[in-house]
Amino acid sequence: MIRALAVVTVLAATAHTASAGVYGSLGLGNTGVETTDFNAREDSRSLRLAGGYEFTKYLSAEAGFMAYGVGLNSAQYDGREFYAAGLVHVPIADGFWGFARLGAQHTALTTSDNGPGLAGNGYLYGAGFEYRLKLPQIPVPHLGVWVDYTRNNATLTNQSRTNQTSDVGTSMWSLGVTVGL
Repeated sequence: MIRALAVVTVLAATAHTASAGVYGSLGLGNTGVETTDFNAREDSRSLRLAGGYEFTKYLSAEAGFMAYGVGLNSAQYDGREFYAAGLVHVPIADGFWGFARLGAQHTALTTSDNGPGLAGNGYLYGAGFEYRLKLPQIPVPHLGVWVDYTRNNATLTNQSRTNQTSDVGTSMWSLGVTVGL
């Protein structure tokens, strides 16, 4: 199975070299948080910064950082997530594309209040739509505006009690821009 995936990836990466390129992405949105052990409330917007590489116009890899605020019980936490994901892009209409994302992530929740820090690993998945702009006056290979939904799930360990874990899920709606470099 891994060999077949490697062969497909190599073939896809060489299929349309004209589409290949590095890109950067910035998104803003809102975040919903669910936990198994805490009363959670959302306290801020979310921010996503990402960079990636388009192997073809249909396949890319991305690494990024997401930040948001959340209240757990009576403490205010800052959420930070680092992720790596693969994306599949599908053309829908002239300039409109759909995409799906699947990857792994690391979450850390820290507080300046009296609560414990939480950290752990998990996975993420999501989907969205992008409109790729065609502006001849802006000389970049890729310029797009997107909206997406991303779901992150992780098992976090209490940093002051290593045997205590909590399952945490975040749901993010984001609006952003992507620029090819």
